[in-house]
Amino acid sequence: MTFSEVLNRLTNVQGNENKATARCPAHEDRQNSLSVSFLDGKTLLHCHAGCDVEKIVAAMGLCMGDLFSEQKSPPAGVSGKREVAKTYDYQDEHGKLLFQAVRYTPKGFSQRRPDPNIQGNWIYNLQGITPVLYNLPAVIQAVIENKRIFICEGEKDCDALISKNIVATTNPMGAGKWREHYSQWLAGAYVHIIADNDEPGNKHAQAVAKSLHGKAKSIKICSLAKELPELPKGGDFSDFITILGADALVRFKKVLDNAVEYTGAPVAHEAPVAAVATVAPSQLETISALELYAKDLPPLREIIKGLLPQGLALLCAPSKYGKSWLALDMCLSVAAGVPFLGFQTEKTGVLYLALEDGHRRLKKRIGLILGDSPPPNGFDLAIKAGTVDNGLHEQVSAYLKVKPETGLIIIDVLQRVRSTSARGNNVYALDYADVGVLKNLADTHQICVLVVHHLRKMKDDADVFNMISGSSGIMGASDTIFVINKKTRESKEATLHITARDIEANDLIIEFDGTFLYKWRLVGTAEEQKARNARREYEGDPIIKTIKGLLTENPNGIQMTAGQFVAEMPNFSGDMVSATSAGMAFKKLSQELYRYDGIVYSPGDTKTRRHSFIKQGATSAKGATPATSAEGATADVPP
Repeated sequence: MTFSEVLNRLTNVQGNENKATARCPAHEDRQNSLSVSFLDGKTLLHCHAGCDVEKIVAAMGLCMGDLFSEQKSPPAGVSGKREVAKTYDYQDEHGKLLFQAVRYTPKGFSQRRPDPNIQGNWIYNLQGITPVLYNLPAVIQAVIENKRIFICEGEKDCDALISKNIVATTNPMGAGKWREHYSQWLAGAYVHIIADNDEPGNKHAQAVAKSLHGKAKSIKICSLAKELPELPKGGDFSDFITILGADALVRFKKVLDNAVEYTGAPVAHEAPVAAVATVAPSQLETISALELYAKDLPPLREIIKGLLPQGLALLCAPSKYGKSWLALDMCLSVAAGVPFLGFQTEKTGVLYLALEDGHRRLKKRIGLILGDSPPPNGFDLAIKAGTVDNGLHEQVSAYLKVKPETGLIIIDVLQRVRSTSARGNNVYALDYADVGVLKNLADTHQICVLVVHHLRKMKDDADVFNMISGSSGIMGASDTIFVINKKTRESKEATLHITARDIEANDLIIEFDGTFLYKWRLVGTAEEQKARNARREYEGDPIIKTIKGLLTENPNGIQMTAGQFVAEMPNFSGDMVSATSAGMAFKKLSQELYRYDGIVYSPGDTKTRRHSFIKQGATSAKGATPATSAEGATADVPP
């Protein structure tokens, strides 16, 4: 190949026709570590980071013979022929081809991407491409369905597992090339890592496990050599199958039975561990109903009794609705062990990540909420934190090791800790992965993590939970969800809608008190408020006022036509309606009359058209006591 053709395989090339620098394709190069020169018909490569020339050439999709100009033949022993043995497609979450890993004969590897300008042509670099996991669409589905996922060191091993109906994946470019953002795709997953039988393979498995720790639900490291001591050095799952043949899956089951549970500490390559279930997709880990019923399980921890159990919770409201005031008051109440919105709290340590505030604002708000009272012990605040893909889990885990008494962590707001890695357009998968990391944190430490989040501007009175910003993946990964909803932004009163897995759904009416103590207070449940509003409407009805006024003057009851009744209305309510409207209203209001005031109504007969009203227990003018029906309404008054 000519010198210019070699340079075309590289990125960020700077130089002239005989000498240049470029990004080394054999490692993650950000500063042009590769020197490229042309001398005596041969291209010379030197990576200042120490990469071997063979690896550089392979990463470019070339062979050693390609370094020689077409006018000269390569020296003896260097073959100019290189054939593609296998290609492995890397797809995005929608199944669209992003790039390929290419395996050559003689053995070598490179990556290439489709040329956007020439159909069928390839560009042998990943410039502008964010690498993804192999078999990504199946991995995403397996996470959602709680299926076990195997991570191998190489696409060939993955395909061997996939052929057995087992979900498998790997990272491109082999051992030591795992990137932190790959772990976000596996948040909430059950993962088995199969290490190659050598030191690089073991180190790679440990690095992958460390990256997944706190994100995946379970991480286990498998040792093939423990089950098959004759596995050669560097042997992998494909070698394991080749050596054992028909017995491979049975023996692989034993590998899984001895898989090591990763807990954050380094795991010996052949350490013994607890058993796991078979990988066969037709078999499930089950427990009988009788066994489950007899099992002694710890009670559900409720940080706020009847309101906030352990697990992941969301507190959602539009911007400037007072959700941060509610969150801060919740922190102070739980740390002090005092009631919150009238609900009893468990006195426990609290960490508040107030990521949109500064110390000055937080100090002011604490003072406004508490008045002259000092803040409680056991309440810590932070105004900066990492993201779910960059340090948040490690920061919180380290904090909990120092303060294990912590039972509540509030993150305000979700957007500040969202993953910053570009990972495609599957919004549901991205949301579920990010929130899944936070849920895993709560479940692992048996605490409550409450995340403050926004509502979208779209109104949905039929289901307020549909207004939660983002996809249903956010709500799907959460255990408890709160939504603050108001009739108008200026309203002091709001409804706190609650839905949850472990407590009863409820709608609470709350009101923000911004006069004395700046905090939300409980007005009552929505049902109680509805009843109060109905009573208020009842008491203000001019017909009710007239009936009660007439009975005050005539305690033994009244009998009159609708026309006579309407004529009396100005004396008691100042309003008037038509006789027809009054007659219809008597029937409509009969049950409320009896429920609220014990007034029994009897409709007028067709002859006299006289309507009767009398207090229950009172004696009518003719000496009779009114009878009542089961509902206490429309019972006839004896003549």
